[in-house]
Amino acid sequence: METNDNGSHDNWSPVNGQLRSKASEHRHRSEQLADQLSREAIQQLQKSVEGVLSIPTAVALGIASSTLYVAALFERGFEAVQITTEALRSGLEKGRIELSQAETDDRRLRGGNEARA
Repeated sequence: METNDNGSHDNWSPVNGQLRSKASEHRHRSEQLADQLSREAIQQLQKSVEGVLSIPTAVALGIASSTLYVAALFERGFEAVQITTEALRSGLEKGRIELSQAETDDRRLRGGNEARA
């Protein structure tokens, strides 16, 4: 340290001033870095919490999706059965009508033949 005219130590000499200025800059950068790291740590913590909370949500959505796929397959199967059943019923009704007409025609023919005999 330097001494001034009266023999006491001068803490504010140009050399000490530069050292203090550099120490202050270094401290200021360290504080900024600490603040930045603190914010980054909080963001990472938030992401981890969100990630942990999103796992059950993802599982639930996956199960719901699978359930809907199965339900859609069953619905498609029931539609196929319904269409087939309607086609068979329509065919049976058509067959009954044709059978009924054939029986009517047969009776007419028999009735006409019996009258001639």
